[in-house]
Amino acid sequence: MSSITPADRILKRARKLFYEQGYSTTGIDQIIAESGTSKKSFYRYYPSKSDLARAYLKSEREALLGYFEELTTRQQTYSGFVRAWCKILRTRAHNGTFFGCPFGNYASQSPDSVRDRKLLVETMEAWRETLEKFLKRCAPSISRAQLTQTVNRILILYQGGLQMWNITGDETYLKHLEHELLLLQPL
Repeated sequence: MSSITPADRILKRARKLFYEQGYSTTGIDQIIAESGTSKKSFYRYYPSKSDLARAYLKSEREALLGYFEELTTRQQTYSGFVRAWCKILRTRAHNGTFFGCPFGNYASQSPDSVRDRKLLVETMEAWRETLEKFLKRCAPSISRAQLTQTVNRILILYQGGLQMWNITGDETYLKHLEHELLLLQPL
C-alpha cells in the first residue's frame, strides 16, 4: 500500500510542471491527468490553482532551504560554497534540468504573485538568514552592515545572472555569475 496521497501526487506533478513549463502555461487538467488523480480529488485538496500555487511555493521553499542548509554545512569557505553552488547550477543547466529560480519565475509569470508576495518575501528572508548564518561562520568579524550588503549582492547577482541565462540560453552567464560572486569575498 502506497503512503503517497492524491494531494502528494498532485503537488509533486505540479512542482515539476510549474517549474519546467511555467505557472501560467500549466493547466489544472494537465496536472490532474499527469498525477493520476480525479478532478474531484484535485478540488478536494486544492480548491483552486491559486491554492495549489501556494502549496507549490511552500514546497519549493522547503526544498530550497534544505538544499542551502546542506550546501552551507558541507562547505567551509565562501569560495568553496560559490564554486559548489555554481557548478551544480551549470551542470543542471547543461543537462536540461534547470529552469531558473522557481520563485523568480513564479513572480514574473503569475498574476497571483502580487497576492502571494508575502509568501515570496518570507521565502527570501529565510534564504537570507541561511546565507547570513553561513557568511558569519566563514567571517566571524564581518560587520552587520557588510553582512547585509553581501547577502543582498549575492541574491541580486543570482537573480540577474539567471535572468540573463533564461533570456539568452547562454551558459556563459552562469560562469559570469560565479566570477562575480567570488569577487564578493566577505572575508
